[in-house]
Amino acid sequence: MSLLHTLGNAPDFKNLSANELEGVEAAMTVRVYRDGHVFIREGEPGDSLFLIIEGEVIATRKAKDGSATLLARMASGDLFGLLALIDEGPRSASCVALGECVVASLPRRRFQQLYNSQAPAAYTFQYMVARQLVRDVRATNEALIRQMLDYTESEVHAALQHVSVEFRPSRGGEEIGDDESTQ
Repeated sequence: MSLLHTLGNAPDFKNLSANELEGVEAAMTVRVYRDGHVFIREGEPGDSLFLIIEGEVIATRKAKDGSATLLARMASGDLFGLLALIDEGPRSASCVALGECVVASLPRRRFQQLYNSQAPAAYTFQYMVARQLVRDVRATNEALIRQMLDYTESEVHAALQHVSVEFRPSRGGEEIGDDESTQ
């Protein structure tokens, strides 16, 4: 299976012409990866997103005890590596090839070129990225809800209070006080 075939079969790209699909294909690089290849390492900076053409990739995150927690098992047509590409933050999970796979990559520079162009393909690609982000957020929400159901109300309240303090937004490097963050 080729990148052009994968793009052409993606519902979001169905309305694009052959020339527009070829433009997206030209921005990406396709390679074959061996079993165990690490595409993304949790905590490291990232500058590319990936599209699986053939094969499977797993996403894991380290738990506090050092063990790996499986977040997702992805296959042909799935995108990964989106967050760091957009916000330039550290990778939130590790992604590893599960068996041999064919994967296309799109570096930040080329993503920004697509993003800034007026071509219908750029809009479609942006929409595809947004849909994948929504699917990821929904899956995370569902996992959190399942996990929270295992705890008492007071345990959930304590955990949410801790998270609200730990991830409180800041202004210019200074933490926002309790009275400011709720206004």
